[in-house]
Amino acid sequence: MKQWCMIAAIAFMAGFLLGKMFNPVNTNAQSSIQENASSFTLDNCVMELSEDAIQKNDRGWAFWFVPQKLSGGLNLKMSEVNARTAHHGAHSHPEAEIYFILEGAAEFTLDGRSKIVGKNSSLYCPPNLPHGIRNAGDAPMRYLVIKSG
Repeated sequence: MKQWCMIAAIAFMAGFLLGKMFNPVNTNAQSSIQENASSFTLDNCVMELSEDAIQKNDRGWAFWFVPQKLSGGLNLKMSEVNARTAHHGAHSHPEAEIYFILEGAAEFTLDGRSKIVGKNSSLYCPPNLPHGIRNAGDAPMRYLVIKSG
């Protein structure tokens, strides 16, 4: 479990830095975070993977490590997808997103083209460009999603 926490922390920091460079959190969100700085505590700023908080569905599960409500727009989610399935199809949105593959094989689709990658691969989803991810293997695939906005 410590390995997952380390990976999650590294991925969160990478997402935070990329978000600041390419898609900064809006100034209203930043102001809100600064005004509410005293409401941040060790208890609400540390999130450990919890079976009780996992959101399950018939294709796998998701767990929000850093919800946008807490961070003012930046979030970190871990998802697990069952073999040969996807949580959702290709889509686009105005925010950039990064996927980081922890386990399994992922088929990443970007603007109509696809590539299969394995664990320890990062996949950048530029703003407004159709993208998707699905499990390309016969075992569960686990990945992180880092998104700002």
